Amino acid sequence: MSLLPSISQSHSNPKVIYKLMDRGGQHLYHFIMFNIGGLIYILNEQTNPNICNIPVYMQRTTKFQIEAFDILKDKFTLITDISKEKDYIIKQIFGVPCTAASGHVGDNLEIFAPAIRKLFLDRIPDRIFDKNKRIFITRTKSETFHYGQLRRCVMNEEQLKKDVLEKHNIQYIRLEEYSFEEKIRLFNSSSLILSSLGGALACIVFANKKTKIVEMLNNGPIDEVTHHYSNLTSKLNLPYYRYSNIVEDNWGNFNVNTQDLNNYLEQIVFKT
Repeated sequence: MSLLPSISQSHSNPKVIYKLMDRGGQHLYHFIMFNIGGLIYILNEQTNPNICNIPVYMQRTTKFQIEAFDILKDKFTLITDISKEKDYIIKQIFGVPCTAASGHVGDNLEIFAPAIRKLFLDRIPDRIFDKNKRIFITRTKSETFHYGQLRRCVMNEEQLKKDVLEKHNIQYIRLEEYSFEEKIRLFNSSSLILSSLGGALACIVFANKKTKIVEMLNNGPIDEVTHHYSNLTSKLNLPYYRYSNIVEDNWGNFNVNTQDLNNYLEQIVFKT
């Protein structure tokens, strides 16, 4: 990795600032798996495991990203305005590399997923698993993150609420309304997480080992995009189920047969 000098270097030992790759914007999956994955690289470079206040620079940070670094404040200091710094050098840390084919999947989830999980859970005290807590994550505001286009949304949510969610005491969740720590606690305390494919499921990296993940997604081609979360759960040894009796439109939106989904949950998921 190269060291790039800053404009100002008046001291013989300038501060080293690690720069995380500016990538993914408000996409939760990209931030957790790629940017936070970059922090694992940084930690692995440190010769002193007890080192703290490691300066990390990110451009165009969002509210939830700042909240995430607040959890890690004993180890990292987030810098969002590099113009206020003096006597420093930038060390380029580009986060977790991707496969050339997809541009999405980081390398070796077997190493990075548990490391990311530990990094945060070690700093979230008093976590309590609730065997009766079940959640459904809606994507009715997904157009906010996809240039105005609704994507991978259950179109008949009202029927889903009536026929499935209410019947099985499954809580309806808008994950964007939760802080980063609340997201971690929500996933770590829930016994069931039901969702269509989306960035919110990146939080399963923080799920309890007893949490059952049910992803609503067509079987589709065998590629990295459709296997983001089956791959992730396999590396973390989390119970994973894929409900695929759906027909998606060109944007991944679909109506769900609520009776069939209800039977799937009762006969397959809840019985295991």
